[in-house]
This record gives sequence, structure tokens and C-alpha cells, in this order.
Amino acid sequence: MFDEEIEKAILYYVIFEKENLELTEEDFMIENHKKIIKVINNLKIKKQEISLLTIQEQIKDKNILKYMANLGEFVHKTSLETTYEILKKYTKQRQVFGLGKKIQLEIKEEENIDIYIEKIIKFKYTICSSITVFKKQKFRTRNLFKYTICSSITYFNALSRISILSFKYTICSSITPKK
Repeated sequence: MFDEEIEKAILYYVIFEKENLELTEEDFMIENHKKIIKVINNLKIKKQEISLLTIQEQIKDKNILKYMANLGEFVHKTSLETTYEILKKYTKQRQVFGLGKKIQLEIKEEENIDIYIEKIIKFKYTICSSITVFKKQKFRTRNLFKYTICSSITYFNALSRISILSFKYTICSSITPKK
């Protein structure tokens, strides 16, 4: 559930193309990549430049500079967006897989499986409720946005009509023959 070339391509984009991506050590499987992203995140926090030299200075490994210099070889006709999506997909897969392992261990250690099942059902209910609330909020927000837009358009149309009527009245008043 990882691809070494994808990891290298992402590091290339961050280091050489100066892309600002949300990445953690968890997004990488290769130890060198984890070290590099940890240093990059620390440099970001300190608002320091992200470059080969600043990263090497933090890692203190002579070979890391040579390693990072070759990262560009792994960017082959792949957009940043696609590469990032793939990397994050692998991260999510590993997280779910890890959660599955954790659940297996908990099941093995659980003395009363019925209690454990109840906990899982409550947890699932909580997640489903949260998703439902989120969907309702999203729907309300979308409707509010539509209402605001429609209200603004209606208000704008009303102002336009008033302006036109006012303009017509002004023109008609000035044209009216004087006695």
C-alpha cells in the first residue's frame, strides 16, 4: 500500500517546486522519506527556507543530499494533483488496515464479545450520525447560499427597475413643456 516513486515525486514537488502540501510522516513508508518530511514540516513551522541544504543540515547525513538530488527522476508525466491523491489514498488504506489489525487484537483480548460488539455498534452509530449532521449542514449551507444569491439578484433587479423608473421620471419631468 505504497509506491516508492510516488513518495519520491511528492518530495520532489515539495523541495524543488516549492509546493505547499499537507504531509506527515504517516504519508510515507520509506524511512528516509519520513526523515525528510519531518525536517520539512519543522522548517515550515519555523518559517525557514525549504531546500536541499537546509534539509541536509537538519538530517546530518552526507548521503541524503545525493539522494534528494535524484528525486526529480521520479516525476514522469504525472501531475502534482494526481500524485498527491495517490499518496493520500495509500495513507488512508494503511490507516484503515491498521485499524482493522487493532480491532482484531481487541477482539482476541475481549472477554465479553457482546460488550465489544455493542461498543462497535455505538461507534458506528456515532460516525453515521456525524455524517448525517454534516450532510444536513452542507445542504442547509448550500440552500442558504442559493437563497442569498437569489435574494441578491432579486434585490439587484428591484434596484435596477427603481433606477430605470427614476431615470424615466427625471427625463419626463425635464421634457414636460413649461407654461
